[in-house]
Amino acid sequence: MLCRAPLTAWFFASHEMIKPRLMSLNLNTNLTNFMCGAWAGMSLIPILVPVELFKCKAQTAPGGVYSMRQDFSKVLKTEGPRGLYKGVLATCLREIPGSGVLFMVKDRMERYMKVESEANYSMFLGKKVLAGGIAGLSAW
Repeated sequence: MLCRAPLTAWFFASHEMIKPRLMSLNLNTNLTNFMCGAWAGMSLIPILVPVELFKCKAQTAPGGVYSMRQDFSKVLKTEGPRGLYKGVLATCLREIPGSGVLFMVKDRMERYMKVESEANYSMFLGKKVLAGGIAGLSAW
């Protein structure tokens, strides 16, 4: 949980940082949003892979007893830093296109529901949440 908040903040910030650069290329809006999302997903990989490696190990620990500190030391000792990146290909195959789809669908839904022109704040917020929810379902 401690990692999720800063990871999510970085995810959305990196999307917004790359978006103006890609928009200047005058590509299709959906393609631009997909590429920005894919970039955001890719930017998470160096941190996300080790975090998910130990999360998965914790979830499958016999008897529910797991020490990340001990396992981290063991992996570094036996496999070196490279051992922290087991599963990097699978994570890339999920995260990069999934993030692209997430941002593409989110933007498309917001345009479809005319979120930016919504005067009522409650409706604006509701539409934003709905667009994000549909995008999240689509990405998964």
